Amino acid sequence: MLRFYVDHYFHIGSSHYTSGKPCQDYALSGASGTGACAVVSDGCSTGRHTDVGARVLTLSTLQAIRDHAKASDGALTTAAVSITSRQQQILSMARIILGLEREDMLATCGYVYATQSGGLIHIQGDGVVALKYLDGHIRMHRY
Repeated sequence: MLRFYVDHYFHIGSSHYTSGKPCQDYALSGASGTGACAVVSDGCSTGRHTDVGARVLTLSTLQAIRDHAKASDGALTTAAVSITSRQQQILSMARIILGLEREDMLATCGYVYATQSGGLIHIQGDGVVALKYLDGHIRMHRY
């Protein structure tokens, strides 16, 4: 049986720091006996309160992954569609409850979801995925 370990990190950019703007990035990760995931969101600087949007998007995505894992026992065949659908439900409720506008939610979101049977990487928006293999080589893909 595989044992999963995950970690996450985000850092405010120097231009945001020096101009007194909030960090518009957010990341979370989690692991259980059956799988692991990591979520990162990068708010768009041209939006409104995208620091809040990035956090809400990350939290919604992490909860959607947890919900999928419980409902499907970690099956990957329907994971991307199931997670996106649940994420959108959670986001819709959160936007109403928190009074967020569309401009607050302008953020890229990417996540990695791994189970005993495999894994997937999903990106909503634009970004880069870097895969580092056990032999040390790195393969990058830009979306």
